[in-house]
Amino acid sequence: MRAELSRRWQSLTRAMGADREASQRVGETLLDAYSGPDRHYHGLKHLEFLFGEIDQHSGRISDLHRLELAAWFHDWIYDTQRNDNEARSADTALAMLEEMRVSPNLRERVAALIRMTRSHTSSGDEDDDLFLDMDFAILGAPARVYDQYAEQVRAEFSWVPAELFDAGRAEFLRSVLARKRIFLTEIYEARLGEQARDNISREIDRLEG
Repeated sequence: MRAELSRRWQSLTRAMGADREASQRVGETLLDAYSGPDRHYHGLKHLEFLFGEIDQHSGRISDLHRLELAAWFHDWIYDTQRNDNEARSADTALAMLEEMRVSPNLRERVAALIRMTRSHTSSGDEDDDLFLDMDFAILGAPARVYDQYAEQVRAEFSWVPAELFDAGRAEFLRSVLARKRIFLTEIYEARLGEQARDNISREIDRLEG
């Protein structure tokens, strides 16, 4: 999986005309970060999943390079004991993309999209909404896959006592379930909305059971 993702990174950075040496160095740093032993969910498989979603909907995406870069950098920093991972990932992306000689405009737009993953609220831009839905698409996965995801998230928060984790996780899930729509785009809501509600309700029942 790492080799395949590395090839994807190289293909992207070549297509963008990014600095080759810097891109290689940043790519290895990214892959190392996502390969960390504490990345039970937010690891290489999450990246692979996101790129599968991007490939599936590539014809709808206006700026493919921007979404691919956002996918790579959005969970660069993932520390479950902090609440500023998105902002830190965005700031790091800005610095690394500058090193790669990526244009200032694209750097800023990538960072802005990464910051949006904190709230997952619509900006009114179709690319933004598609990316946020892709990041949330696991919520609408088949029940077995979703249950595995829930277990992986729990493992990432293994330092949190069970009672506190269950209460916090249930609160988050209820906030998602309370939305008029789980997903921002019609295509994701139609495809995954019902399954996502079933999955979330089932996990809440388990957490509060």
